[in-house]
Amino acid sequence: MENLDYNKIQEEINSGANVYDIYTKFNLTSEQCYKYLNVEYKKKLRSNTNRYTIKLANAKMIEKNKHVHNEKYNKYSNDIKKYILDGLGFTAITKEIDISNRLLNRIAEDLNLSMELSENNKKYKSSQLIKIAKEKYDKKINDFLLIHKGEFIEDINNGAIVNDLIQKYNICIDFANRIIEYLNINNIIKQNISLWRIKQANINLVKANASNKKHGIIIRKVFTTVTDEMGIEYQNYIQNNGYDGICRDKFHKKFKHSGDIIWNQLRSKFGMLKKHPNGFLPGKDNIMYGKEPSIKAGNGIKGWFLKNGEKIHFRSSLEMLIYIYLQDHNIDFKLSKHIVKYQFEGNTRNYFQDIVMGDTICEIKPNIKISWKQNIAKFEALTKYCKKFKLNCMYITEDTYDITYITLDYIMDLIDKKTIIMQSENEILRLRKYYK
Repeated sequence: MENLDYNKIQEEINSGANVYDIYTKFNLTSEQCYKYLNVEYKKKLRSNTNRYTIKLANAKMIEKNKHVHNEKYNKYSNDIKKYILDGLGFTAITKEIDISNRLLNRIAEDLNLSMELSENNKKYKSSQLIKIAKEKYDKKINDFLLIHKGEFIEDINNGAIVNDLIQKYNICIDFANRIIEYLNINNIIKQNISLWRIKQANINLVKANASNKKHGIIIRKVFTTVTDEMGIEYQNYIQNNGYDGICRDKFHKKFKHSGDIIWNQLRSKFGMLKKHPNGFLPGKDNIMYGKEPSIKAGNGIKGWFLKNGEKIHFRSSLEMLIYIYLQDHNIDFKLSKHIVKYQFEGNTRNYFQDIVMGDTICEIKPNIKISWKQNIAKFEALTKYCKKFKLNCMYITEDTYDITYITLDYIMDLIDKKTIIMQSENEILRLRKYYK
């Protein structure tokens, strides 16, 4: 033992040699190594030996797994391929085949189907989460209906809309809609919403009329629901085989401020009118081909009206006509600088009105657009805003003032005098084309 070169042994240990290597090279047993080495090299030798032992064990395990893998690959590969292509994930396949997830994943890799297996697994987990959530939601709905079902249905039959149900039962909109769908009463809710919109539109018209009355403006007729006269008129259209679009225009001319909501109520009550066979065809085949719209329809004619040196922008022909009338009749007005926040379709938006007359904020809008859902939301917000700041608000429509005296020649004369400045030459061409 004295002839051994311990420096060489230490070098071997530093390079990673274990007790088996030392025994092979130097013919030293592990007891002899540990006896003559110092503490530092004893620790290094133990560490090297442990690493070698673990490596050897892993190699044996891999070889064993490889054998199992090959055996199960040969036995189940066709079945696994079929299951993966059928959309099954880990859980479903391991129920069908006695195989671990790890081995299944390795076989999928050999089959070049690991991505498909992963996607199947994600879909399965997602479907399970949805299933669990649905079960919880269904239980919550059933618990709610055990207590409130009778009262809930009664409220809807009495005309309640979703917002009313949310406030009364302190539930979210999604939960309310799920209950309505569960009870299969969607059609009743739609009817309630339609009636609510009519009611709100007419409340706004009443408020506008109250404000207009202060200024000596014609009071508009307000329709709260379908009248007998309207019903008779609509049934006459049906008996005479009238077309929907044409009869609707006639109806709106006869019953001003009725709007499409009233027309839809008539459709629901008495049935649909026929659609014109050419009503939706393009070009010359369309029934509206060659017919010019009235300037009161707007047509997006844009420009500026010059008032006391100030340019007041208009975005429609109706706004331009109203500005001309107010100037001709010495009614003082100025551009509105009020900004009103309102809610529409779940978003907060800004509403800019047209003009201000004294303490009254005015919105210039054709009659047919007053009952539109977004315009209702705007006017509701404007009404609250005016109440807060002790102001008034009103609609100005094509029927508010007598603007029939304003002819095309009259407008062209104002353009020559630079009282009206069109945004471009095209606006003048459009004005000449569309004005009646």
